[in-house]
Amino acid sequence: TFNVGAAATYNLNGGGGNDVFSMNAALTGTVDGQGGTDSLQGTQVASITLTGSSGNGYNGTGGGASGGFNGIDAITTTGGTLTGDATGGIWTLNGANGSYSNGTATVTFNIAGGFTTLQGGAGGDTFNVAAPTTATLLGGGSADAFNFNATLTGTVNGEAGGASIGGANLQNVTLTALGGTIGFNGTTNASAVSGGFSNITAANGNNTGTLTGMNAPSSWAGAGSNAGTYSSTNSLTFSGFPSWTGSAATDAFSAVNVTGSLTDGGGATSISGAMSTGGNQTYTGAITLTSAMTLNAGGSVSFLSVTGGTFNFDVTAGSSITPGTINVGSGTLHLTAAGVINGGSLIGSSTSQNVLSSGSNVSGLNVDFQNVPLVLTGSANSWTLTGPGTAPQFGVTNAATNIFYNGTPLGGIAVVAIQQSGSVIGSTLAEIARAALLEAQDTDSVQKQIAYGFAGDVGTTPPMDHRIDETGISVPKCFNDSREGQTCK
Repeated sequence: TFNVGAAATYNLNGGGGNDVFSMNAALTGTVDGQGGTDSLQGTQVASITLTGSSGNGYNGTGGGASGGFNGIDAITTTGGTLTGDATGGIWTLNGANGSYSNGTATVTFNIAGGFTTLQGGAGGDTFNVAAPTTATLLGGGSADAFNFNATLTGTVNGEAGGASIGGANLQNVTLTALGGTIGFNGTTNASAVSGGFSNITAANGNNTGTLTGMNAPSSWAGAGSNAGTYSSTNSLTFSGFPSWTGSAATDAFSAVNVTGSLTDGGGATSISGAMSTGGNQTYTGAITLTSAMTLNAGGSVSFLSVTGGTFNFDVTAGSSITPGTINVGSGTLHLTAAGVINGGSLIGSSTSQNVLSSGSNVSGLNVDFQNVPLVLTGSANSWTLTGPGTAPQFGVTNAATNIFYNGTPLGGIAVVAIQQSGSVIGSTLAEIARAALLEAQDTDSVQKQIAYGFAGDVGTTPPMDHRIDETGISVPKCFNDSREGQTCK
């Protein structure tokens, strides 16, 4: 053990054993651990910069010796910054302690009560937070990686080369501003990094959370399941985010394929390419179609407004569809909801087949497809619709489907029932009139006999109690056993 307790001028060499260099005063000279496992400590050990390594450990400056140190394997400090070498290395942070390795050598260091800032060098560095740790992490000059497998209390900064963020604890990422040099600044869920990040160019989630864009015009280009590129002046590549959320500014989404949900954030929105989500799609901003579109959602789909011009628009939802106002112009519209198509306004003029399919009865929907085909299908057995005076050319796949348009039944069981009711009423009135006419004949006349099947009695000798009048021979009024088995009326 070498104890430097007062200013001195020496070159200290450890030899082949395990040595401790305790630097509590300035040393004019050098420290060399040589063989064995050697450590550097003391009040003079503050900010340290590693300059290289050998099989005997790390070399560097700032350990209290004016000429620097060589062959050091462990550093203990009471504060300051530890800077990695120019080649880059792997930082492993275990809470109280950490290690740095470039593949040739490894140096350990204290974090609790020790280094407060860990600074990557000119090369690419990887920071692995393996246990809850408090520190500030700086990437350095090349592209770096910050992996949060436990909570980092502090901040991370990709600096000039940018960096990726990831790890088992990373779930949600929210972009808040452009990075000062590259990429973006933002925040994560608290269990990843408490103080947020700067100059990040890539984010790798765990297919459990949400990526939220910054409040600026942005584009989102899908690149496989839960992955893509986010651009807003700068760019961020990302993967493992099943849900995406835009902002109140303009968002352009293309070829989205996520297992979670898509939300536009409320700004004007454009969509292109196939759009597929395992969960909901929510568009609270106005959408203008620039091409034919197909949207598929495992959950619900909700629109504020969609303007199509000449483009076909096809939407399929595993739950409900809330259309808002959809105007496809001369394009065709196909809406298929396993749940219900909610109230809204649908407009189109294509003479090709437009199709609405709902799993539940529909009401509150205004349809403006004047004299053009509109097929109603699905499990819904009632469609209560409104629209202009000229109705669509309605078609159904189930003849029992009830269609009410501007309060008037146009098809289905309701119309059949009304037709049947009209027939029954007409028939009943005729029967009543006929019965009244017969009753007006006070005697049991031939006319009544004909009505009740007694006509064969005409011309026979009348039995007792029969009468003959101007209408012919009659039978008793309460004669119950007629030839035709009819009861006397």
